[in-house]
Amino acid sequence: MEVILPNRDEWFSESGGFPRPDWQAVSDWISANIPESNWFDAWHQASLMWIGRLKDRLKDEYVISESKNFVLLAPKNTEQEKKVTAFLESTLRRVLASLAGMAADEGYGKHVVLVFRTLAEYYAYVAHFYPDCREINMSSGMFLPYGYMHFVTTSDGQQQLAPVLVHELTHNCLAHLPLPTWLNEGLAMTLENAIAGTAQFELDRESAGKHRAFWNDETIQEFWSGESFHRTDDGSQLSYHLSQVLMHRICFSESQTSSQFRTFVQHSDYKDAGNAAARQHLNLDLTTIIEDFLGPGHWTPRPELWKTTPPTSA
Repeated sequence: MEVILPNRDEWFSESGGFPRPDWQAVSDWISANIPESNWFDAWHQASLMWIGRLKDRLKDEYVISESKNFVLLAPKNTEQEKKVTAFLESTLRRVLASLAGMAADEGYGKHVVLVFRTLAEYYAYVAHFYPDCREINMSSGMFLPYGYMHFVTTSDGQQQLAPVLVHELTHNCLAHLPLPTWLNEGLAMTLENAIAGTAQFELDRESAGKHRAFWNDETIQEFWSGESFHRTDDGSQLSYHLSQVLMHRICFSESQTSSQFRTFVQHSDYKDAGNAAARQHLNLDLTTIIEDFLGPGHWTPRPELWKTTPPTSA
């Protein structure tokens, strides 16, 4: 059956200078008019319709490239586009293999990657997804789990792009799990290092001192809830680093195996920062790990103090 979607103007609105799809309207139309066996193709068409409108808005400086599993919108550079899509395909295979039993490549349509030429375009695009934020934390890439999940970045050189693409694709492949932000980011940074060769985890006296000066009864709850990762001060960088501390101490614990770690990830829930899963499947308490690093304090996750919205990763 040939799948044909109408390109309806009413499915799009304007925000921040970009066309924004009404994915619920698109979903309703596909569900009502397309057999489920053809939903992958239908959603792929929907993504191309959307990316085509983005390209038209960005004009001739951008091109659309496709591979088996990806649709890429990027600044014009034919050789670079082929390298990027090839790298994405390779990275997808490696993420799924490295996080077997945890990562998944499910859903309808291909993965969508947007590479903006300038920071101004990048922030104008992502601001739409954070309407309540006066200031968005500086970043080089972002996974956006809204509507049609996709990720965005600004670099146009593969050497710079590689760490960002690995990081955000890892988030994409973990999106089906209700992970706490610290674990989601810890896994993404671990894969970023393994695949793209970014700097390995290090902890010196100066950085340890910054952690001990910053974390207290209140800020640690921001960490467990995921809120601190979106701070616009040093708290954001310290949050990413603290998640690496946790990952390092869990992964190098002699009391657990790779199978136990996989089960821990599968059962971790953002609602308690993964603490129950750590106790049950790793025989570890997150509070104890933090206390070993920061010293005595009130470090236990307290979900009753958090905002109720699910966390997002960057």
